[in-house]
Amino acid sequence: MKGQNTATAHILIVEDDQGIRNQLKIYLARKGYWCSTARDAETAGRLLELLKFDLLIVDVLMPGMDGKSFVRQVRKKSAVPVIMLTALGGLENVLDGFGAGSDDYLSKPFEPEELVARIEALLRRTPPSDDGIEEVKEIVFGNHRFDMRRGELWYGETQIAITEMEALILKRLSETPNQSVDRSELIGHTELEDRFSQNRAVDVRMSRLRQKIELDPRHPRYLVTVRGTGYKIITD
Repeated sequence: MKGQNTATAHILIVEDDQGIRNQLKIYLARKGYWCSTARDAETAGRLLELLKFDLLIVDVLMPGMDGKSFVRQVRKKSAVPVIMLTALGGLENVLDGFGAGSDDYLSKPFEPEELVARIEALLRRTPPSDDGIEEVKEIVFGNHRFDMRRGELWYGETQIAITEMEALILKRLSETPNQSVDRSELIGHTELEDRFSQNRAVDVRMSRLRQKIELDPRHPRYLVTVRGTGYKIITD
């Protein structure tokens, strides 16, 4: 059975410890994986609504919803492979993890090489998803193209550096090109709690994206403001 292409796999790391989260992302990126991160289950849930992931790495002990409860929630909608990480030992905890829907279980501390081996093993035996719907993989506007699968922005053959949140905003706009997306929907995918700050955060990110995309950011052609509503992306 043909498995996932590990060279293009997108992994979501759900870990409340910022140090561990960043270290895993850097290490896995060096191994060729595209990684997104979430500090808690709530943030991870929002990312799962926006992006397609090939594998999840989920810490068990997190504030708010714990990892096992989060995986149970994921399993109601998805069969995406899951590796759970925990500092808890004992057979009972391992069995609970598998019972929640985890495909593999790794105890902390662990060697990064072992995690990579487990990721590769899971991806090899996981068949590519086929829901009968042809997935739109990229959107083109002017000389730019946005790879929706990998969250990458390109100008011709040159990749343009964008942040993870900028990629999420472009992904949402690209799902419905030439149609307005309400600012409140884009706000819902930020991690800020104060609504004024959220509005400002979205506007700032749009301004930065225009600096990277538009010939004249003050008069945008592709990332357009819809007065009283939100934003839309214009395709040629």
